[in-house]
Amino acid sequence: MRETQFIAHDSSARHPDIGKPNPGKTAVSKKIGHLVREGTPQRQAVAMAMSMQRAGRLTKSGDYKRVGR
Repeated sequence: MRETQFIAHDSSARHPDIGKPNPGKTAVSKKIGHLVREGTPQRQAVAMAMSMQRAGRLTKSGDYKRVGR
């Protein structure tokens, strides 16, 4: 009969970000809040904010940065 070795979970081996204080809202979450308050559906607001972030068009305050051509 083969013996199985069980490994106990180490409580100190947690995710490095767990337990750290939240430094504040990110630009994406601020933009989502702006868009939802304007009446945009939440799922669409998330998609729009993520798209703006990928394009590099969000400031730290969550405002839209216009980029000239």
